[in-house]
Amino acid sequence: MLWQKIKSIYRASIDFCKNLLSKIFSEAVGETKSNKFRFFFISSSAGILFFIIFILVGKNPFSLLVPFYFYDLPSIDKRTEITLFISDGKNNLLKSKRKVLLAENDLRRNLNIIIGELSQAPYEDVIETTEENVFPKKLPNIRNPILISWFLESEKKLIIDLDEEVIQKEISNIRIRVDANDDDLDEKQKKEEEELEKKRYAELQVAKMKILNTTLQALEKTIFANFPSIESIEFKINGHSKELAGLEYKLSEIKKRN
Repeated sequence: MLWQKIKSIYRASIDFCKNLLSKIFSEAVGETKSNKFRFFFISSSAGILFFIIFILVGKNPFSLLVPFYFYDLPSIDKRTEITLFISDGKNNLLKSKRKVLLAENDLRRNLNIIIGELSQAPYEDVIETTEENVFPKKLPNIRNPILISWFLESEKKLIIDLDEEVIQKEISNIRIRVDANDDDLDEKQKKEEEELEKKRYAELQVAKMKILNTTLQALEKTIFANFPSIESIEFKINGHSKELAGLEYKLSEIKKRN
């Protein structure tokens, strides 16, 4: 039964193709003139060709039904422009602009994001300066030493607790080159190599503490610039108010908005 249906469909298809070819031949030699058939033939050929072209280029022909499918609509930039203070490599701070993706109405998360941006490469920032040949420097990652931070809404105060051990680790990761000067050359002739190395180490530690000092200043200014609800900042070291040896930035003092 099924085989008979298949045979009948096959024969009907053969007959249709024969009749179609016969009509095409009759139209071609001018034996018949049927405008209806010509319209059907030309429109069908154009439609088949249209679909074949889309298949060959790997496109969906029905995408034409989607409005503005072939037009590149501008994407909405959901990033927010923030103000960052970065180092110029000479213990000075430069004001810069950068776009980042912030959370909505989440101060702690946004604070974490912006503090993390301080340690990112600033070479694509829009820097506000009148000086020429300014080469901003990347600051150490000050987000790593932060144990916890919380905001006292009643006092409009932000408290940041830092881990002293992690701070020392971040300082030790700073790579600084200390070049020898004429005094060092004279000293090398007078003193032992061990004493000269101690002096080099001391100079290196002073230079690293200056970088940490600049980083904390940049952190303070950046927080005040981006969070108008914060009026003061208080730093803690492992839960206590104390200073770090060799650091000019006074961590025990409460920093207030200017």
